[in-house]
Amino acid sequence: MKAMDFKRISIRGRVAFSIVCLENSIKHFQLSELEWDFLLKLLWNYTSINMGTWHYQVAECIPRGALNDTDDLSDLDFLSETQFWSLNQLYKKCNNELLEIIDLIFFIGISDLYSSIENYSPQTIEYLQEILLIMNKHKIPLPPVNMFYQFSITEYNGWGREFTREDVFRNISN
Repeated sequence: MKAMDFKRISIRGRVAFSIVCLENSIKHFQLSELEWDFLLKLLWNYTSINMGTWHYQVAECIPRGALNDTDDLSDLDFLSETQFWSLNQLYKKCNNELLEIIDLIFFIGISDLYSSIENYSPQTIEYLQEILLIMNKHKIPLPPVNMFYQFSITEYNGWGREFTREDVFRNISN
């Protein structure tokens, strides 16, 4: 699989693919899926809510923030202090590959957020390539890219239509 396989998939579809990669990584490294539930639900919101809202919520949750910005928590608008410290502790005990995938999901989601999508959004494809490299290096199973072709780059100016995680998996069984 190459990142260019994603050229016809919407930005929402690319984010969804990346989140499934994170889910597969969590399973691969035999981590507790329950501990990741809050973050995964928040990440999946990208496919079904206003992406600007998602941006501000997830910005507080990515490893770069939750591991480094621990001095002054008064700037938190979305997370409670308890949620912040839970994520901080979760990130401290996981490997760098998972942290990198989470950051890359965020970057895919915000790359073109405040501009128009041009030339199939090459920046998001570069971030996807980085995720693919991590997954292949650790022999983590990749989700079939064809599951995401239903979310076309031609819909809604490249962002694609709204959908849920269940929609991704429901449609492959039909």
